Amino acid sequence: MRLNSIGIAALLAIVAPVNSETLSVKNANATPKLAESSSLNTIAEYAKGNIHGDNAKLNQVDQYVDESSKNAAIATHNQKLQNNNPILSQLDRYAYEGSEDQALDIQINRNVGLTELDKTSTLDWAFDTSDVEADQATTQVSQVTSVSQLVDVRPTDWAFTALQSLVEQYGCIAGYPDRSFRGNLVLTRFEFAAGLNACLDRINELAVTATSNLVAKEDFVALEKLQAEFGVEIAAIKGRVDGLETRTRKLETERFSFTSKLFGLAYFNYSVLSNADDLLRETGFRSIPAGANVRSAPLTQRVKNPNATSSGLAWLTLGSSFTGKDLLLTQLAMGQGISPANYLTSATSTINSTGIPFTDAGAYLGPGAPVVLRELAYEFPVLGNGRLAIGPRINWFRFFDANPFTFFLTGTSSLNSIAGTLTNDVRRGAGAVLVSPLSPKLDLRLGYLAEGNEYSTQNLAAFNSASSVEEGLFGGTNSLTVELTYKPDPVFNFRIMYSRANSRARTQFLDNQVPVTSPVKLVSGAPINGLADDGFGGGLEDAQSNIFQVNFDWLINRRVGIFGRYGFADTRLNAQIDSRSGNINTQSFQFGFTVLDLFKRGAQGTLSFVMPFNYTKGRDYLVSGAGDGGIQYELEGVYFYPVTNNIAIVPNVQVIFNANNFSSNPTIAVFNIRTQFSF
Repeated sequence: MRLNSIGIAALLAIVAPVNSETLSVKNANATPKLAESSSLNTIAEYAKGNIHGDNAKLNQVDQYVDESSKNAAIATHNQKLQNNNPILSQLDRYAYEGSEDQALDIQINRNVGLTELDKTSTLDWAFDTSDVEADQATTQVSQVTSVSQLVDVRPTDWAFTALQSLVEQYGCIAGYPDRSFRGNLVLTRFEFAAGLNACLDRINELAVTATSNLVAKEDFVALEKLQAEFGVEIAAIKGRVDGLETRTRKLETERFSFTSKLFGLAYFNYSVLSNADDLLRETGFRSIPAGANVRSAPLTQRVKNPNATSSGLAWLTLGSSFTGKDLLLTQLAMGQGISPANYLTSATSTINSTGIPFTDAGAYLGPGAPVVLRELAYEFPVLGNGRLAIGPRINWFRFFDANPFTFFLTGTSSLNSIAGTLTNDVRRGAGAVLVSPLSPKLDLRLGYLAEGNEYSTQNLAAFNSASSVEEGLFGGTNSLTVELTYKPDPVFNFRIMYSRANSRARTQFLDNQVPVTSPVKLVSGAPINGLADDGFGGGLEDAQSNIFQVNFDWLINRRVGIFGRYGFADTRLNAQIDSRSGNINTQSFQFGFTVLDLFKRGAQGTLSFVMPFNYTKGRDYLVSGAGDGGIQYELEGVYFYPVTNNIAIVPNVQVIFNANNFSSNPTIAVFNIRTQFSF
């Protein structure tokens, strides 16, 4: 435990001159007038409650001995040991998905301009080492001979008299080499015990030896009476301190690790869908088989309205630091069940996106609920204030395309609204990402990742090219991304991003979460958000995409914010027959607003309107995704309601127009309610 130095002076004035071998209690019921010593009189008046609210320094003593203490140093120490530090507890957000530090600023500090990682080192933010620095600052104590040498204690302070009595009469309190007492700093119990022991030893020495420096008789009388009157309180202080010390020792000994912390998130999803009967979707095949050398329309099928589903998902994240400024992040994911909307969307590469909440995607979820490695990355400081992340499975969304109002834990929830839909298919991958502030208002982010998506390992091993000996880090699907963030004001962020993506053509894709093999190689996923061949049913070799996106968020006032995105992508398809190569152009946009503290402090309501993908060129190359030329739109409303600090209920409603880009499809609605646990 820690005790303010001023509080120590008060307690020493009560306890220090008392020794059970030298003094005895003659009258436990006495209620004396303590006029003999002004310092003791002040303490007596304080203990009776007469000046409780008038002296901030004395109140520190009261706070210290109260188990419900508001002493900041004690509270911080206890919070750190009990994992209740409000900054430390947010590492789970940082550890899970894309730039949660900005969402943390919205929820805690209402500051979206600067992230916690920009302000402090990783360990200070994640493990709170401020107390260690304070301890180091209290070393090298030297003796002072007069309280007048202490430049930060004024003669008008009540502590001056107490210090004068202890230092000048008994010489048992030490100051600092710079002649300061530092009453606003904390001391460990070991330092307190050392000071108390010095005073007791000195008083015993004076009491036993018959020298000219005997302890004043008045002090013995006053202390004897003080001990009698406040014996119960002194015993209570000792009991409470011992109890707090025992609890602290238990927390310290049972700590999981001194270099690592474990965080978790768990989600329960219930989803239901309406008005989807006879909805059209594309299957990923053409009506005329490959090899006919003629253009043909994609095959379609009609689906019935699916039943309601229930699913669960859990993430366990281990954050470790070894140097005080680095961070090793390991994340495991597990769960089972899928959203009913998975069975409505046209065939695509890995995960469907339309109408599906992020935590209900179900790509790697199945009857066996496999445990997968979702993220493994190591982050450390470089280039002054910069940070570099390296690893075999880096989360792309942690570093790019951030927006606090579309953060999936508290803001928008669907896969088409939490991030730009045209970014790239390398959501997780092997490589490196550099984050470097160019100025207080400008940040640079640069990253290269080779595909290593965790959700494909169970169903589609081909979508993990980084670990393939045939494709590897540079021969398979990969992306190079650069993003500039301009922050002219703490409540406004504007981001411009460019990504160069290389996509390998493959014969495997997913249809209703079932792996399907195509007779020819197809290019799939973002930024085309569908499946493409050479336009005649023939195969492709690969594709290169140039993706541009702008992204902004603006907290207009303390409660209302707006946000938006616009993206454009040009994808070059390289056919096995050169003359059939061509381009697909896609665009997307999103606009919405957020209301903070809606009906309850910490709650958040968000409304988002999205055009996830519109094809402006090259529809003939698409085997799946283009529909009949219609344009799909999505309207989403989300309400984040915190039941407690660790439990939230998040209802979500999505209305989808022209689903799968078929203008003839009915308008459908998807309802999802998520119970969210953080620990």
